Amino acid sequence: MDEAAVTVGWLLAYAGAGAAYGAALSELTRRSVPEGAPRVLGSWWLAAAVTGGVLAVLAWRIGPRWELAPYWLLVLLGVPLAIIDCTDRRLPRLLVYPLLTGVLGTLVVLCLVRGEAAPGIRAVAAMAASSGLFLMGALIVPGGIGAGDVRLAAVAGLVAGWSGWLVVMATLLVSLACAALFLGVLRFAQSRGAQSSDTVPFGPCLLAGVLTAVVVAGG
Repeated sequence: MDEAAVTVGWLLAYAGAGAAYGAALSELTRRSVPEGAPRVLGSWWLAAAVTGGVLAVLAWRIGPRWELAPYWLLVLLGVPLAIIDCTDRRLPRLLVYPLLTGVLGTLVVLCLVRGEAAPGIRAVAAMAASSGLFLMGALIVPGGIGAGDVRLAAVAGLVAGWSGWLVVMATLLVSLACAALFLGVLRFAQSRGAQSSDTVPFGPCLLAGVLTAVVVAGG
């Protein structure tokens, strides 16, 4: 069989599996999206399309490597987290804690398989640094950064730290740029008379930051 066909088939299978699980998890999103929000945000097909699409990009950029396991978890649970945070300004512990535990567990397994502890130690250090930075922000500016943002920052730091400190820095920079863009959109909507929250949803920004940095760096 042609090698390109095998590669495309593997990529589609990986993204398809993620899309199927994403559609199944959309039930959590549907229950969490408040009344008045666009119904499409809780739809199974949106969750499947976004999950499968992002995983396809990751698989294409990184290739068939074991690092795809934690990325798969990040996208699978990150999509509902992003939707819930955008619509309800919260990041449920029901999703964040399993995500953090799952990513940490897969990275530990990767360290054992490779017989190399350095990337894992760096990832844990980045996790502590990222969550600590967001915790400081939450204490300095009450109401701006919530406890859920601090927890998700730990996940983002853990994933980015596996690839290197430059990826961690890129994650934070892209996340802040995304947050600034969100704030600008919210202010513009308010100037047009729309009813919108002043709180920036940092969850989608963190997820966009770490995924962008990982894709650019190649894992």
